[in-house]
Amino acid sequence: MKNLFPNSFKQSQPSLLKPGSYLVELAAIRPALSRDFGDGNPPRDRITFCFKTKSGEPVNRTLTASTDPRSRLHEFVRQMAGHKLPTEDQVKDGEKLTEYLISFIGKKFTASIVPSKNGRFNDIVSITSSRQLGEAA
Repeated sequence: MKNLFPNSFKQSQPSLLKPGSYLVELAAIRPALSRDFGDGNPPRDRITFCFKTKSGEPVNRTLTASTDPRSRLHEFVRQMAGHKLPTEDQVKDGEKLTEYLISFIGKKFTASIVPSKNGRFNDIVSITSSRQLGEAA
C-alpha cells in the first residue's frame, strides 16, 4: 500500500547545550501562550525571554507575567539586573516594568544552562549580568 502520509510531520531536534555556564545575549521579550495551571483560576499570561548564545543557539525562559514582587519573574529580573535593581515603582506598574525589561535587550548575561527534563529545550537555571562578573557587555 502507498504511504498515505508522505509529508508526515518530522520534529526537528533543537540544539541542546551541555550543562554549564554560557555567555548569552537577550534578543527579545515576547508574550507567550497563557497557561492553565489546573487550579481553578483563569489561565495566566506569560512572557518569554529569548536569548542567544555566542554560537547562535536559542535559549528561552518563560515565566508567568506578574507584577507581584514575590513572583519567579521578579526573582529572574533581580538576577539579570545585578546592581541595577528596579525601583519599587517599576515593580508595581506593568508599563514601567515593561520599559525596564526592554532596556535589557541587547545586553549580555552569564547563564547557567541545563537541558530540560524532556530533552527538548535549553533551560536557564540562573542568570547574572555579565558586567556584575567583570566581563565586557
